[in-house]
Amino acid sequence: MTITTNNPEALGWKYEYVGGISTLDGVVTEWPDSLPTLTQELVDAAEVEYENKEAYKGKRKEAYPLIQDQLDMQYWDLKNSTTTWKDAIEEVKNAYPK
Repeated sequence: MTITTNNPEALGWKYEYVGGISTLDGVVTEWPDSLPTLTQELVDAAEVEYENKEAYKGKRKEAYPLIQDQLDMQYWDLKNSTTTWKDAIEEVKNAYPK
């Protein structure tokens, strides 16, 4: 039976201290005996867990203001004793929590 993955990175994330996991074109080609028995369900569950735990990073990256805008906010915050930059960053972190 062929076990496939849409996100090989998820397997490396789930089993980060275990070597010997290999994939080729979305197919798991090597799986260490020290890990649980390889099944499609195990791979699918790892992918879902990875997405749930790591998805916030990409969403935050897209939502943060451009670095030029952040630097401008910081400059004006220092000059005017405001918290525009801190508020903008906090808003993104609250919208996409870890």
